[in-house]
Amino acid sequence: MNNKSPITILSVRSLSVNYGTVEALKDVSLEVKDGEIVAIVGANGAGKSTTLKAIVGTLKEYNGRIVSGEILFQGKKINGTPPYELVKMGISLVPEGRRVFPSMTVQENLEMGGYILVNTQWSIANKKKLFVNGQSSIKKLFVNRYSSMDKRGSHSSMVNSQSRITNNQLLITNLAKIFDLFPVLKERQNQKAGTLSGGEQQMLAIGRALMLSPKLLLLDEPSLGLSPNYIEVVFDRLKEINKQGTSILIVEQNARKALEVCNRGYVFEIGGIAFTDSGENLLKDERVQKAFLGFGK
Repeated sequence: MNNKSPITILSVRSLSVNYGTVEALKDVSLEVKDGEIVAIVGANGAGKSTTLKAIVGTLKEYNGRIVSGEILFQGKKINGTPPYELVKMGISLVPEGRRVFPSMTVQENLEMGGYILVNTQWSIANKKKLFVNGQSSIKKLFVNRYSSMDKRGSHSSMVNSQSRITNNQLLITNLAKIFDLFPVLKERQNQKAGTLSGGEQQMLAIGRALMLSPKLLLLDEPSLGLSPNYIEVVFDRLKEINKQGTSILIVEQNARKALEVCNRGYVFEIGGIAFTDSGENLLKDERVQKAFLGFGK
């Protein structure tokens, strides 16, 4: 019998954050274990989104900074690591407000989610061919590219070629998975993202974040501005994404939905964590019911 405890994929330890001289977080500690869905709930201004900004390294863009504490991903300290390096390590963020590229098509938005795997020296036209023509065109594209280079056939160039083929096969495989997960995106793949409904844009933002098969998916207010029907769809798909092996940390004002799907939750009050428990227990907690679920006075 295997009694091994789940591996902790993300660990936030005694984290304190300031915006200028204003204290936003004080001594926050939380963790996400491999295979978990973990929710952060709480009132506006409690520090929920600040926690995500600290994890993904974007505090500086908001005049914020980590005062003390550390953040570890798979046991490695990531304080100060640039966001693009975190993406390579396996962390993807679905930002608040979706932030799709409105003038680009659905498919182009998804391709942008996998840009680091595509050889940046390729022309845009060739990158598009990968996704338009499908997997059968990959080797032809790479053969054409490398036959036009030196004909020496060195070991290193052959290895690099094969690596790029593998990367692009992965992108095409992931694109197909996302279309399976969100069929409406396949139907609208040539449609401008800015013409999609809010719910469809949220699906697109999630799909874009999945293009690199992240180990940890972070979501900031995924239900914001969505209709009840789309909220149900989004949370249902998050459960499916988790079943496929992706750990999830979600910041959400809709406490009921977040706690219904999560394994564990953290309840934030201004600047820190008030208490934590399983999602099931938090749904029954009188403090949560009164503050977030509309029960009691």
